[in-house]
Amino acid sequence: MDLRGYPQLIIEFMGSDISIRPGSWNGQAVTGNPRPTPRLSQTFGFNEKEVYYEFELLVGSTFSVYTLSPSGTGQIYLWTTQKGSREVLSVVDEIQCDNYAICGANSICNVDGYHLTCECLKGYVPKFPQQWNLSIWTNGCVPRNESNCTSSHTDGFWKYTQMKLPDTSSSWYNKTMSLEECQKSCLKNCSCVAYANLDTRNGGSGCLLWFNNVLDVKKFSQWGGQDLYVRVPASELDHVAAIDHGNRKKEMVGITVGMIIFRLITCASILMIKNPGIARKIYNNHYKNKLRKEDVDLPTFDLSILINATENFSSSNKLGEGCFGPVYKGTLIDGQELTVKRLSKKSRQRFEEFKKKVALIAKLQHRNLIKLLGCCIQGEEKMLIYEYMPTKAWNTLFFV
Repeated sequence: MDLRGYPQLIIEFMGSDISIRPGSWNGQAVTGNPRPTPRLSQTFGFNEKEVYYEFELLVGSTFSVYTLSPSGTGQIYLWTTQKGSREVLSVVDEIQCDNYAICGANSICNVDGYHLTCECLKGYVPKFPQQWNLSIWTNGCVPRNESNCTSSHTDGFWKYTQMKLPDTSSSWYNKTMSLEECQKSCLKNCSCVAYANLDTRNGGSGCLLWFNNVLDVKKFSQWGGQDLYVRVPASELDHVAAIDHGNRKKEMVGITVGMIIFRLITCASILMIKNPGIARKIYNNHYKNKLRKEDVDLPTFDLSILINATENFSSSNKLGEGCFGPVYKGTLIDGQELTVKRLSKKSRQRFEEFKKKVALIAKLQHRNLIKLLGCCIQGEEKMLIYEYMPTKAWNTLFFV
């Protein structure tokens, strides 16, 4: 029994190092082994005089044996006089996730079948990304953005479910606090990184706080587990929420678009059957546009991407205007900045002339010239996309 912080069960192997951490008691079971044990009664006692954990077999004429293998794997066997054979009641270390802190600090150990993976907590990134990508996880994760404590009151919490709670040796606890009071207490301390209920019975009670780092966290696929709330900066929380909202929105948009496309195809099929001439006209126009794009040996940008990048060609992003149209600054979704030269619709420059211009500029690529990244030819829109220059060097190229 480790009495540092909130008491927890540990198994030491090969000296004083922790090999396995069954974990703290949550009122119903130890957090590292929440699976139901109908033949076993478990009791945890914690008062001013003593701390103890005990279990009792509920079936008569039954013997239990606990074994520890050389690798540190623990098993509880039951032997009954009725069956005359032993039965595995619990396996303490079925999988590698039960090895203490195998994923390092601020990370979660997951198991899909028998395949182990580690992932950083929300708002954290691998300390050594190259090692992490090679499945060397022991160095764990670090905060993406270090907190300066000046704006920590705006932080939020990300809820994880079905979790084995972190190592409680450095934790703080209170037996009477509510979960809401626990959250407020964590927010008041800049070093607090996570909180959870101390007791899960009757809707939950008590408070556990963790500081600086969390260790030995595991995600259960079954057998319960506990809710864990991890502190996340507001910026990270907004980012995560935006991604989740975006995913849900994409699903709804996908369903809606699918229905619309189905109806359009049905209507178009009926229209083409009744009017064969329209079908030929649509095919010819589509084939012509396709040839136009293929004639230009440069990457092509979709119009919708450029609209988003320039905020619908906002005047605030306008860099200036040349003889053939305005020039805008754009920012792609991955943060890359670029310059978009939009050919005026009033320009008399025909498609063939524009195509020759693009081909000529593409051939003139040089380290001393602004790089042409691609073009956009869509409907009446014709655009050239260049790399963005932070200085005003582009003035001489675009506005002569």
